[in-house]
Amino acid sequence: MSTKFKAKALDVIRDRIIYLEYKPGAPLNEKEIASELGISRTPVREAMIQLKIDGLVEIIPRSGTYVKKVDLLELKNCYVVRSNLEGLVAELAAVHILPQDISRLEDIVEKGMKIIADDSITDHEIRLSVVQLDSLFHEILYASCFNDALIEVLKMIGYRCRRGWYSYINIIPETITAIDGINNILDAIKRSDRALARTRMMEHVNGFIEQLQKKIN
Repeated sequence: MSTKFKAKALDVIRDRIIYLEYKPGAPLNEKEIASELGISRTPVREAMIQLKIDGLVEIIPRSGTYVKKVDLLELKNCYVVRSNLEGLVAELAAVHILPQDISRLEDIVEKGMKIIADDSITDHEIRLSVVQLDSLFHEILYASCFNDALIEVLKMIGYRCRRGWYSYINIIPETITAIDGINNILDAIKRSDRALARTRMMEHVNGFIEQLQKKIN
């Protein structure tokens, strides 16, 4: 039961950090979170320890637990690692992906294109939707590469990368073009071209951090 409650607390707190409901530097009150979720403080405390491992919170003795601030150098380093590992994911998926997962990826690309073409929603709303679709695209590919060790490492890095994406989403207009990127990756995977899938994935992942550096420098 404790494991179940820890998983619940972990999912809720992690999502709130990634999607900036809990702002960088904000204190996290274990007692208040536990009360809100209707659980004891123990699973919340255990969740905080995992979030520290994930690089999303910092625990300061005799002070408390705080949402870790986004460090640009750390974010860049995470993207260097992620781009190489995601390239391997795409390469493996090009060999092992199942037909039903190809269909799911096609649906994601189609939804993304429709959202981008919808004049009734704001650019900010489009970017938020694109980030969510992009994340789902990657999650399906993770399962399609059939390598649990690779997935485990990528998920931990992915939490920090996704929060970085949300933190700077409004100054990176190229975020909208991410749908083109995943469509190109899908094309290579459907052709079972391992080398091309890897190359396109790495270009796609590196695109965000390259554009961010241009905006900040």
